[in-house]
Amino acid sequence: YRKFPSFSPNKILLGSMQSVIGTVPSSYRWITNILGFTGGSVNGGLSMLGAYVRDTSPEGGLFHEEALFYYAYLKFYIAHQPDEVMQLIRDSHLDLVNNALYAFMAINLSLNNHETSFGLQVIQQMKRGPQYLHMPVLDYEMGTLKLYHLELGDAIHYLEVFTSNFKGKFYLKDAYFKLAWAY
Repeated sequence: YRKFPSFSPNKILLGSMQSVIGTVPSSYRWITNILGFTGGSVNGGLSMLGAYVRDTSPEGGLFHEEALFYYAYLKFYIAHQPDEVMQLIRDSHLDLVNNALYAFMAINLSLNNHETSFGLQVIQQMKRGPQYLHMPVLDYEMGTLKLYHLELGDAIHYLEVFTSNFKGKFYLKDAYFKLAWAY
């Protein structure tokens, strides 16, 4: 970043790292200093990342989707501004139908912000098929959304599809827990 300050994609990782480093308590900053990560603040990092998200130059469009994804999650979880993030998602006119990354982000964040109606709307409208990446986590998200809407039969169906098809370990215990709730 020091060598090429005008190359705006540098702001993506640097802003993200500064935000995360900014969460380290001052009594533990000596660890980040040993690793070469000096300074860092949540607001400074988010400001840098936000500047890239708003950048309209050709370089600003290179990694816009990824930068917006990072920005939304950091602002949601680290800056604790969920309502602003949900407004950003609605106002940005993101392609929540064809872009699985944006759709997942909107579904996941709406679920974590207790806006399940919006999450259901997004997951039901997004395109799926062989030309799209199969994401088993969407079955988990759909089952959770249906559970929170007390559509128990549908919740059980989607959670069982997730537990029987997902080969990993993430969310499995939670899916079984939610299945127990649904039953």
